[in-house]
Amino acid sequence: MFQDLNPGKHLVMDNFSIADTFRLKRTIHKPEKEPYEPVLVPEKPWETTVTAGKIIYDFERELWRMWYVASEYKAKKIRKSLMKSKYGNVGEPQTSFLCYAESKDGII
Repeated sequence: MFQDLNPGKHLVMDNFSIADTFRLKRTIHKPEKEPYEPVLVPEKPWETTVTAGKIIYDFERELWRMWYVASEYKAKKIRKSLMKSKYGNVGEPQTSFLCYAESKDGII
């Protein structure tokens, strides 16, 4: 066991910081939404899935700012249906997009 770990609860993802597993019981808790944390709900057609990237609170503007990655799996099918243009191939379909959102209340 590491000397810098104090007694109490610790987030343990693997057995790296565990010296002995005798009488050890791993408990996984259901995640809960924090009342003051920002939330993003997919609304646009290209937001089939949404993965949060960077979330910051701008104290000067009193605004939540979030950069996230949205994925649109239908985009690949649509892009391939365009076939080739007179200038050549349209390229490999891109199904992920870097997006930006702002919110005053954190519920984006």
